[in-house]
Amino acid sequence: MQFTRALLFLSLVPRVSCIRLTAHQTEIENSPLPVDPIWENIRKQMQHLLPDPIEDDAVRQIYENHKQIFSFGNQGRDVLENILKAKAVAAQAQSRRCVLMEIGVWFGNSTARWLNVHPNMAVVGIDPFVDPRSDHYMVKGVPAELREHFDHEKFNRRLAEYAIAQKTNGNEDRLIMIQGFSPIAAASVLEIPAAKVDAFYIDGGKQTNRTAFTEYINESLHDFYKHNPAAVFSGDDWTHSQTPTLQSTLKAFAAEKGLQLAQSQGRTWFMSEDLAQIATMKGITWVIKNPSTYTGPTVSEIIESTKTH
Repeated sequence: MQFTRALLFLSLVPRVSCIRLTAHQTEIENSPLPVDPIWENIRKQMQHLLPDPIEDDAVRQIYENHKQIFSFGNQGRDVLENILKAKAVAAQAQSRRCVLMEIGVWFGNSTARWLNVHPNMAVVGIDPFVDPRSDHYMVKGVPAELREHFDHEKFNRRLAEYAIAQKTNGNEDRLIMIQGFSPIAAASVLEIPAAKVDAFYIDGGKQTNRTAFTEYINESLHDFYKHNPAAVFSGDDWTHSQTPTLQSTLKAFAAEKGLQLAQSQGRTWFMSEDLAQIATMKGITWVIKNPSTYTGPTVSEIIESTKTH
């Protein structure tokens, strides 16, 4: 009788995505979260910050009074949330954490969003935490006495970790931060025996040097794909002015590896062996549905073409 009532309740809930939980998945969601020894090993890579009363006070003041600096926009990220929700439930059934590696944390707005998708989600955040500096346009509204902290080493990371903690509940054992540049900084996690990253979100590397950017994206994608070919690869900046070869590089890589590629609202992109689960979601645009039909340049040809401009 209780099971029947549960099904009736679920039938009355508005359909918000193309991914629907079965009764078995719902049972999994309500079961105790796994103790994943591999994730615990990954957590050992965490680079901890020591308390600093002056810096910590500045962090609190900025977070409370200058929320405008924390996000550039979220278009299309709801699609990735649905993908991650399904992956988190599946990983929980396997008694392991679902791990997303985020390249480019900024101040943690998206990081918190991924952690809030499901209690079984875990995030590895990688960022050099160099930007923004005190002269960055995003922080110009912050008073000078606080703005100068952005030039202090590790301050941006301190602010990001604080912001994430305010927006999530119980993330202490589900988040690690690694300060450095991708893909080199990612190696400490990717090379751990039996480690498995389920999703990669790339929101970094923006620059005006077309060759450097294309090589960065290509190297990152190849390293991540080598780690887990079955992962979902996603990211931001589909139409950003400082990611000039992103679209062409993703198309070429998808064709090379036999992956599907789609984007949402001109901002967030998705690449995987099978994107059927998001095909009917609002705002989805197919870029490569059948990789075998691709006739464009290879990644190597794209890199060479950037050297002539």
